[in-house]
Amino acid sequence: MYDLEYKEEVEIRYRTVTDTYTDEDGNEYTESHEEPYEYKKLIVTLHKREMDSIIREVFANYPDNLKHYEALFLAQGNMGEAFGNSDLIASNGGIGGGKEYEASTEVQKKIVNAAYITPSPGAGWCAMWVSQVYQNAGLGYIGGNACDMYRNYTFTSDKSKLKVGMLVAVESSSSGSSAGLTYGHVGIYIGDGKVIDNIGRIRVTTLDDWIASFCQHHPVGFGFPPNVNR
Repeated sequence: MYDLEYKEEVEIRYRTVTDTYTDEDGNEYTESHEEPYEYKKLIVTLHKREMDSIIREVFANYPDNLKHYEALFLAQGNMGEAFGNSDLIASNGGIGGGKEYEASTEVQKKIVNAAYITPSPGAGWCAMWVSQVYQNAGLGYIGGNACDMYRNYTFTSDKSKLKVGMLVAVESSSSGSSAGLTYGHVGIYIGDGKVIDNIGRIRVTTLDDWIASFCQHHPVGFGFPPNVNR
């Protein structure tokens, strides 16, 4: 899951050394000079890998095993109570669903499925949750704040170009705390005019309500991150 890398660096630095001496006539003198010395640094780097990426690497040449893993992941291994968002899934009648969802690609469906079972990391962490969703869908961790996702990955505000699994983001949010004003807000489009996001809990709301709440001062943006083939 992780390993530590150790690296030692040595720098030559200088310090001031002061010497005091007395001559044969009893006069005292003080002299200063720069003296070199070695300054050593130990740099420790933590390399962390998520379980999903390890499993996909191990099963790269075993497609049946990979399908089995993905099926268990999406079905929650018949242990739904151990996963987040159970009430949301129950109220939806299961994971996924809807006309746009059914007409979407397998990758898009994986994003929506992952969104339903990825728990909230807490209030104020909308972008972290979105990154975790894409990671759980096997598409890598995006990273950054909601405003970064808006600037880097969205390309349109045209609803006709909106697709299932896309980011729905705003650079500066008109609803919520001062953090939302600074860092924006982001969710994921799951089809049929609905958005799923993290507001301290995972909830599904309509796209129109999402825009009305968060986009009063800045436009909404839609787009896929670069690791989604489309």
